[in-house]
Amino acid sequence: MRKRLTGLLAAFTAAAVTAASFSAQTAGISGTAKTLSEIETEKKQMQAEIDKKKNELAQIADDIGKKSQYEQTLREQVGLISDKMTLIDTQLTNLHREMTDTELDIQALKKEIAGNQAEVEKDTDLFKKRLRAMYIHGNDSLLSALVGASNFYEVLTKMDLIERISKHDNDIILNLRTAIQTLKENEQKLTEKKQALNLQKTEMDVLHDEFQKNRKELDTAISDNHANIVWLTEQQDQTQTELGKQQAAMEEISEEERQLLMEEIRKAEEEQRQRELAAAAMTSTTVQTTVPVTTTVTTAAPAPAAQQTPVTAAPAPVVTAAPTTAPPPVTQTPAPSATYNGGKMAWPVPGYYGISSPFGMRLDPFGSGRMTGHSGIDIIGTVSAINGAAACAAAPGTVILSFNGGYGNGYGNYVVIDHGNGYKTLYAHLQRTTVTVGQYVNTGDQIGVVGSTGNSTGPHLHFEVQVNGVPQNPVNYLP
Repeated sequence: MRKRLTGLLAAFTAAAVTAASFSAQTAGISGTAKTLSEIETEKKQMQAEIDKKKNELAQIADDIGKKSQYEQTLREQVGLISDKMTLIDTQLTNLHREMTDTELDIQALKKEIAGNQAEVEKDTDLFKKRLRAMYIHGNDSLLSALVGASNFYEVLTKMDLIERISKHDNDIILNLRTAIQTLKENEQKLTEKKQALNLQKTEMDVLHDEFQKNRKELDTAISDNHANIVWLTEQQDQTQTELGKQQAAMEEISEEERQLLMEEIRKAEEEQRQRELAAAAMTSTTVQTTVPVTTTVTTAAPAPAAQQTPVTAAPAPVVTAAPTTAPPPVTQTPAPSATYNGGKMAWPVPGYYGISSPFGMRLDPFGSGRMTGHSGIDIIGTVSAINGAAACAAAPGTVILSFNGGYGNGYGNYVVIDHGNGYKTLYAHLQRTTVTVGQYVNTGDQIGVVGSTGNSTGPHLHFEVQVNGVPQNPVNYLP
């Protein structure tokens, strides 16, 4: 019996030593690696830099957009000015043609006036000569004409002829003078038209020069604005490159955080295993120390009660010493012997069945523009807000992690349940957890309240299914 007790105590002590060794190893790891809190602080700093770069990119993109729009406006103005200059050039060409035609008409009129003036002068000279002859001869010529007439009718005819000749000469002179006056008036009108055309041409030349000056100014503005766009584009590329490096660093530290979380889960699993070993060892020790006393009492000769008391009290120091070298036993309701063996799990947020982000690769929800891995599904409300809803166990199991640190890591407040046979489920971004480590839960038991803690873009439940530490698509296990 003593050998059996010694063996049990050795096994119990070995379990305690193993737990202590694991704790020491974990402590060593924690001493050299970053803590979740340190990682979260670093991630917040990185996120602040990423947000700053994104704001810079947004501002640069806005500036490029405005300058591109401004350049488009400038080009439209250049187009309008070019159209006006083309119209002015056409009008100037027409003016030149009209001025040339007017000048030719003026020259033709001047020539015609000069010809008519020569005829007037010629006829006037003849008329003057005739008048002079009539004046010198007085009425002799008229009398001679009358005397030479054979009858009175011939006299009248000759007198009428003389009158007609005089009238004809006079009419010719008057008509020529009228024609000359008309030609001069036309010449004056053409001269005035030519002056108006010259004035119009001068005004159009001034307008054309002004448009030409404006177009040169616009061309310069377009060139300067385009140079600014090129510079902004270079800044955009440089900022995008820096943002890419920051996002890559964020992905690395997020992976480091995930690995640390997995380490925490493995640690919790080992602690749970040690608690179970300790509880089993204590149970076994209690049984072994009780049975021999009963055997002794039933097989030996009857003895007074006072002699039996020391026998049952003797093992006490051994039993009471056990908690000082091993974790305390779990006080929650003990888990049943049955474990999860696959099959469908229950939906973790009853009444809310929307999935905003599936398992696998997805576009980074924080706006990096990169494709990132998603180790679970994000459950949201399709009708009403999910914030404050009950998060429930998807299958029976033992709680091995219940974190209520708020924003100490990417998961925020989260719960991990061990269902046995390598199956675990994780429930993240909770407002708070409602279970404790070591507690056994049945399917549908509430384990927390849905919220938006940790790296979250809004109230939802991040739900994971892990098999032997490897994330699986939860949809394959849900109804």
